[in-house]
Formats: sequence, C-alpha cells, structure tokens
Amino acid sequence: MATAVAPPPAASGTNEREARGRARAWCALVGVSSDDWGIPASNMTKKKRENLGVALEIDGLEEKLSQCRRALEAVNSRLYRAELSPEDRRSLEKEKNSLMSRASNYEKELKLLRQENQKNMLLSVAIFILLALVYAHWTM
Repeated sequence: MATAVAPPPAASGTNEREARGRARAWCALVGVSSDDWGIPASNMTKKKRENLGVALEIDGLEEKLSQCRRALEAVNSRLYRAELSPEDRRSLEKEKNSLMSRASNYEKELKLLRQENQKNMLLSVAIFILLALVYAHWTM
C-alpha cells in the first residue's frame, strides 16, 4: 500500500519557473504525471479524468482559457498597433485564428464539464434526500 506524500513546500520569494521545476521533480519522485494538471480534459484518458475530479478539471480549464484569452489580446494588440510586413501580418492572423479556435474548444469543454458537475450535484442532493427520508421513516 502506497503512502501519500505531500508536495514540497514552495519557498517564499522564488519565481514561477523554479516552482514548476520543483513540482515536476516531486511528480517524478512520487510517480505522478505532471501533465495531469492544466491540460484540457478532452486530451485526458477517462481514468485520469475520474481521478482528477470535475471541479479541478473546471479550474484547470478555466485557467487555460484565461491564458488563451490573454495571448489572444496580446496578438490583437500587436496586430493592430504596429505596421507589419504582409508575412508578419499573415503569421499573426494565423496565430489569432489558432487561439480563437483553442478558446472556442476550451469553452465547449467547460460547458460540458459544468453540465457534468451539475448532474453530479443533483445526484448528490437526490441521494441525500433519499437517505433523509429513510432515516425519518425508521425513526418514526
């Protein structure tokens, strides 16, 4: 039986790159894939999705969507503020379309995950009500 190992504490004042490096090292030590966090749920195997939990998937996907939108804003900013060569403009347009497509996919996946989360919540409430009724019946 494997025992749970807590991830190493983050030292104060360290930069994000060092923190990610420590997290990857911890994942390698424990034998967990560091890719389980932060990749779109559609790219995960079903077993990984079950282990991760819908709420954590939603959080990770919302973060990815936020990053994608920030990148899209940056591309739009570069596209309309600077005078660009036709080749650079095509490259930025292509990147913009790619980011828009990715954001759309993230939004669709988020919609599905939120629906799944709602189903899980309704199932939990139904089970609670059923148990409350059984308890009330037996105690009366």
